[in-house]
Amino acid sequence: MFESVYKFERTEILQTLSDLTLMPIFKFENLSVIQACIQDAQSTKFDLSDLLIAHSAEKFGIQSVLTFDNKVAKHKLFQWVEA
Repeated sequence: MFESVYKFERTEILQTLSDLTLMPIFKFENLSVIQACIQDAQSTKFDLSDLLIAHSAEKFGIQSVLTFDNKVAKHKLFQWVEA
């Protein structure tokens, strides 16, 4: 979303998120999820929101997230559902 709407580069977004996680003034509910999302996003082109959903689900023991989106279904944490 930030890439298309606000014209930020993906690398800028990921670096900013990473920097925020290092700032002691902020406390994140599931820091490991955010870090996994950032790491995954650096090597893939999936939407950041999709990656956050997938890594949040994984943290709570969900093996795969069902999706109707053919693109994101290619990610190992998603499973495509035929409509």
